[in-house]
Amino acid sequence: MSADPEFENLVKLYYRDLYRFGLSLTGSEADACDLTQETFYIWANKGHQLNNPTKIKAWLFTTLHREFLQI
Repeated sequence: MSADPEFENLVKLYYRDLYRFGLSLTGSEADACDLTQETFYIWANKGHQLNNPTKIKAWLFTTLHREFLQI
């Protein structure tokens, strides 16, 4: 199974910032890692529904925040 280069680029571009945001919300490295991973998992399943590619960053951060609220 080969990896999707677009997805890999997305992770490279936003992982650190999403992780830091998650860490600022939770204060826990493990929870921040879990939130970041869950955010990318959701993107892999629903990201294709985003109509405006200029909103990817906002979508990712909003998704992470919504996942945080469910903890």
